[in-house]
Amino acid sequence: MEQGDLVRCWSADKDQYNKIGIVLEHNLLLKTVEVFFQESGKIKTLYSRDVQLLKRCPNNVRKILTKIKKKQKDKEKLDNNT
Repeated sequence: MEQGDLVRCWSADKDQYNKIGIVLEHNLLLKTVEVFFQESGKIKTLYSRDVQLLKRCPNNVRKILTKIKKKQKDKEKLDNNT
């Protein structure tokens, strides 16, 4: 998950259960996600285990595709050298 991704939150809070929000920050070290809920206008910090990715931000999709293509090119170069 990265900034801008659309997520569903599965918090035990009655107030935030099964709500959809946008990721503002994902801290991999602390395993937390800061989510903005448009419905309520609140920003909450939740554990990563309580957040499910619904849809990636278009910019993040492009980043991932470029990483994959780069890895494929590197692998092809290694295969050609051996």
